[in-house]
Amino acid sequence: MIIDGQIKKQEVLDLLVWGLYYGDLDVKRLTAYVLSYKLIHSTKKIILDALMDNELSPDVKIILTYVLIVKGYKNKINIVFQDRLVCIKPNKFDFEKQDLSGVYLSAYALIISRTLALSISRDKIADVISKLYRKAGKIITDSEVSNEELAGFVLYLSNFKELSEKDIRKHFAITKDKLDRLKLIYKGVKDD
Repeated sequence: MIIDGQIKKQEVLDLLVWGLYYGDLDVKRLTAYVLSYKLIHSTKKIILDALMDNELSPDVKIILTYVLIVKGYKNKINIVFQDRLVCIKPNKFDFEKQDLSGVYLSAYALIISRTLALSISRDKIADVISKLYRKAGKIITDSEVSNEELAGFVLYLSNFKELSEKDIRKHFAITKDKLDRLKLIYKGVKDD
């Protein structure tokens, strides 16, 4: 494996594939993040192939989907999730290059990856995030909210019947107080 102090690239990739499939959950999570560190052709192929494997843990598929989207992958992603095929095409946002957009893009990736089992409109999510960024992006920033909290707030604003406010708070680590505070901030910001 090690030749003159260098590890062969293919052996490293084989080790990462092993980590995705045979490691414990912590190893699988870490492997997903390592694979996404630099999306090159070989690591994208491993991730996309893993997303189509019905044997791979849904938890790992959620992480892989999240990291692909947060790293800016914009092509169609096919995922076999809970015995059904889910096809997503991550949205492009006109604010992606802005300084304060990181928490919004991360919240979008969290929502898309964690709602793979639901039949909700991903376009509606993108529309709500865009509107929220345009209206309050300079006020609701990463110093005000975490990506988890912002994801919960976006889902609240999206008003999906499938998700109650209690469900949103439970799955996206946002307290009732924080959600109420974000509602007040949002309501107080004038439309452009």
